[in-house]
Amino acid sequence: MFAAEQAFLRVVLYSLRKGYDCGDDYGMPQSINRYDEVPYPGYVHAQTQPDRMAVPAILFGMRPTPVDRCRVLELGCGCGANLIPMAVRSPESHFVGIDLSGRQIDQGQAVVDAMGLDNIELRAQHSRFP
Repeated sequence: MFAAEQAFLRVVLYSLRKGYDCGDDYGMPQSINRYDEVPYPGYVHAQTQPDRMAVPAILFGMRPTPVDRCRVLELGCGCGANLIPMAVRSPESHFVGIDLSGRQIDQGQAVVDAMGLDNIELRAQHSRFP
């Protein structure tokens, strides 16, 4: 399990201990999944692009994975508006987006399918990891 997935799981377990009622679609607590009702707009965040993140890493003495063959995990990806352009630009890389909103993921997956991208996964998940 990736460190980001572990951190996410800790947040989920904390939320469940607080008494959220599980049983909505995608195994998500109803109080969290309600935000499916009003989707939020998706944006590209330039500062999160692999090439933009590699520069400061190199300046601080790190040796990041080549940006044309990287792996990116985005928690709270919404409809994938930030990840999909990365997947188009870097076909040898792999991108995974996770969001609580099944509605947002379905919208993003329609775009991924229409573009024929095979290097990106969009998942509606809460506490279940493969």
